[in-house]
Amino acid sequence: MTHVSRKRLSEKSSQVLNEALNHVFSNLKPNEVKKVLNTLLTKTEKQMLSKRIGIIHLLQNKINESKIAEATKTTNQTVSRIRLQLLEIPQESKKTLTKKLNSWKNINLLKSIINEVSKGIFSGSKLVYKRKRK
Repeated sequence: MTHVSRKRLSEKSSQVLNEALNHVFSNLKPNEVKKVLNTLLTKTEKQMLSKRIGIIHLLQNKINESKIAEATKTTNQTVSRIRLQLLEIPQESKKTLTKKLNSWKNINLLKSIINEVSKGIFSGSKLVYKRKRK
């Protein structure tokens, strides 16, 4: 988990900064999103968010938590924590993420991961691709 300062912002400062964050991400073109993310986030933070998206997507597809942890190289506790956090998030917000992911041009790659994870095609900590023999 990334470091978060223990010093708390005032409620007003927090609200203004959250509004600024929302504004920065509103109506961005794909190339602008990458530039903004690279400016705001470290490599570790981007990886953390990427894994979170994968975990959420796999949870929404009813994949077993231990399989998700193995596929995303996270702990069972992380997957459980995210699952519990999702219970607090309005359904409309979750639908927005799902809709955005489903419109992604590479969604089939993510769906293939779901398929492999759901079938349990793992060997140790590495995903094993089984090929059909002719």
